[in-house]
Amino acid sequence: PFRSSEPMHPQQYPSMNALALFFLFLFGLMGIAPRSSQAQQAESVYRFLLLDSHARSAALGGAHPAIPDADYSLFHVNPAFLANSASRSFHTSYINHLDDIQYLTASTQLRGGAILQSLPVQLPPLALSVRAIHYGDLTGYDETGAETGSLSAGEIAFSAGMGDWLHKQIAWGVSATYIHSGLAGYRSSGIVFSGGLHRISTDGKTSLGLTVLNAGTQITAYHQTHEPMPLQIHAGVSQRLEYLPLRYFITARLRPGDDLRTATEESLTIADQIARSMLVGGEIYFGEAVTLRLGYDYLQGQQTGTGKRIDTAGLHGGVGIHLKRLDLHLARTSLSDMGGVLQLSVLYRL
Repeated sequence: PFRSSEPMHPQQYPSMNALALFFLFLFGLMGIAPRSSQAQQAESVYRFLLLDSHARSAALGGAHPAIPDADYSLFHVNPAFLANSASRSFHTSYINHLDDIQYLTASTQLRGGAILQSLPVQLPPLALSVRAIHYGDLTGYDETGAETGSLSAGEIAFSAGMGDWLHKQIAWGVSATYIHSGLAGYRSSGIVFSGGLHRISTDGKTSLGLTVLNAGTQITAYHQTHEPMPLQIHAGVSQRLEYLPLRYFITARLRPGDDLRTATEESLTIADQIARSMLVGGEIYFGEAVTLRLGYDYLQGQQTGTGKRIDTAGLHGGVGIHLKRLDLHLARTSLSDMGGVLQLSVLYRL
């Protein structure tokens, strides 16, 4: 998973026209993002689906859809990564979040042909995953402020996805996710679908990706009114430098239901709207065994920073270690005065 100079499928270089069209789409995507900034922030439900389910993506600053050597363990970032068939393995990721919030992800990949051998066609590689979050011990209060006792709150999502090579230059992938949520006695369920495309060059130096994540609907609402899903659209590019062991990532992100402003801002300039729609990251390779990572989410930095000094809010970092049968990924996300969030991901090859 760290040998980005050795892609898992032979490809051809993207043409300059393809790169030009990609960047036109990239900036077009950012151009429509300001239209969503008039909405109230965090209107959507099941927000835990926006958390990074892998420490590698967390260390890079978020969900970059153009990672040339990504495998099934990152299919929540881009379902097209499922086209990169991996050996039999199991992946798990854990976050001990703020306020005793616990978040756990587990996934594995299955060979499609081995699942339903009676089908007339062989299925592409399949993956299954579960994501679960528990919000810790909560205390309930009534309208007068009197305690009503302890409350429980948690959510869980079950996902299945498949992906394959469209032809020798482009991979595709799709996934479906069922969500169940229980918040202080209220129950809700929903279903979302995700899809992605991924294009990679012959030597793995250039990679392009496009995803639409979490498009769907509630099946049952908490209280009669159905709420929107946490829809995301990502368009990204990554490039391995010619003479340095470094790969950089640039991604445009659109969340149609979210407000990009902080609580004290009435409006944003176009430059600020574009900056808050971007994710940037980089990987530095120390041979095939160790990778250092750094990323930055400007929107997260504006929302969690103090605004009174230069701090590290929105800054992400981490390390990856590749062993014979084990991959270890560690990430830390800085949230300024609120502290930092650690995430550990482990992939074990059977």
